[in-house]
Amino acid sequence: MIKVGPTRGDIRDQIVADVLLRHGITKEELRGPGRTYPMVAARIEISERLRQAQFGAVAIARIINRDHTVVLYYFSKERQENHKARERLRAVLRYQLPDDVQATIKAIAAERGNQHPTHLMTEWLIERARFEAESRARAVA
Repeated sequence: MIKVGPTRGDIRDQIVADVLLRHGITKEELRGPGRTYPMVAARIEISERLRQAQFGAVAIARIINRDHTVVLYYFSKERQENHKARERLRAVLRYQLPDDVQATIKAIAAERGNQHPTHLMTEWLIERARFEAESRARAVA
């Protein structure tokens, strides 16, 4: 008797089920329009694991209900660098800011329609850097 291993469908289903369980989202959320961090992180992880299992970008895109160019972006260096930058901002928010400042940032982000706190921090850093540049330019003039 020939022993047959798992099919590609079995591998796909196991990867998807494992990632969904760990990220606490449903298959409908995975395939839906949502772009919250847990959903995107799950899509990226599923894409990477399916790629390791020799699935192509088009097949992965069908599984997560996205365009294949999104899947290609998930594998790009640009996305990886953007992800590292966001993780660094999250670490600052979690570990380097006083509790009262963290609470303020989170409250303002929530008031802005559940904007992610790191997006708010990025916005403020950009505003502050521009202010400093303008102040220096005025001082020189």
